[in-house]
Amino acid sequence: MRRSHSDPEVESYLRKAERDLATAGRMSESGPDFADVVCFRAEQCAEKALKALILALGEMPPRTHDLVVLQQALCRLEKKGQILQGYCLALTDYAVAPRYPG
Repeated sequence: MRRSHSDPEVESYLRKAERDLATAGRMSESGPDFADVVCFRAEQCAEKALKALILALGEMPPRTHDLVVLQQALCRLEKKGQILQGYCLALTDYAVAPRYPG
């Protein structure tokens, strides 16, 4: 069963994704020293947006931070999700790597 954009859980994921995107935008204006934070927030935005899409299509999203796994779950529901593959591959490593030194 598909959910509407106004479904509370879908809306909650989208609100969080929008905040992550806004934070990434603000931090990107702070210069290259914040690139790790910008990439982390961009990954978080993509993760929450993918989970919102999967929910909106009537499925529970996988419990993972791996954008490729989320993108593949989306593709099983909506073939057009294939266009996101390259972006998900590029961003997925930023879920964990920027959290730690080195």
